[in-house]
Amino acid sequence: MWYRLISLLIGYGFGLFQTAIVIGKIQGFDIRKEGSGNAGTTNMLRTKGAKDALLTLIGDFMKAVCAVLIVQAVFAHRAPQMLVLLKMYAGVGAVLGHDFPFYLHFKGGKGVATTAGVIAAISPLAGILCIVVFFALFFPLHLVSVCSLSAYSFFFLQVLVLGAIGRFHMTVPYVIETDVLAAVLTGLCFWQHRSNLRRLMRGEEKKVYLHRSLNEEVQKGQR
Repeated sequence: MWYRLISLLIGYGFGLFQTAIVIGKIQGFDIRKEGSGNAGTTNMLRTKGAKDALLTLIGDFMKAVCAVLIVQAVFAHRAPQMLVLLKMYAGVGAVLGHDFPFYLHFKGGKGVATTAGVIAAISPLAGILCIVVFFALFFPLHLVSVCSLSAYSFFFLQVLVLGAIGRFHMTVPYVIETDVLAAVLTGLCFWQHRSNLRRLMRGEEKKVYLHRSLNEEVQKGQR
């Protein structure tokens, strides 16, 4: 139990680093007062452009990778029989820290880039496949919410399959617990995107492009 809690806290500590807010402070703006007010990659791309969005993506991605790798280093010899499970706890903690930072009144981002870091750190192949799913949908649709939720769902399916075929090298109870954590992450993602889902059902979800000028044109056209 203590190993799980320690892993969760390590992840939460790393998740508290809000990349978009730090970039804003350096450049003299508050991303929470721009666009949708979300402190994440999509809002940064829509309002500030690809460069700042990429920096946000890298920062949010790497904090999860660092959390998972630290847990791996700490517990690789102490608890090898449940290592993937502990790394998943670190990942859950990182996403919770990103989504619900205590020092920002528990209002952070939606955790997509952070979860991408979790996936890549636990299974690089799974991370690559999720990226393929994301961009395979992004370029024809330009709906980040649809792409993110699809990639999340694919991640959950991969965890189920990898656990079932023994790739995690854990006993069944640990595999099931890992599946539950993956389901929690996926459910949290859908919950964080609930407003996007409502807009999608109404046909009002805004499209996002890699060029800031296109985003500005779309926003003007929707006013």
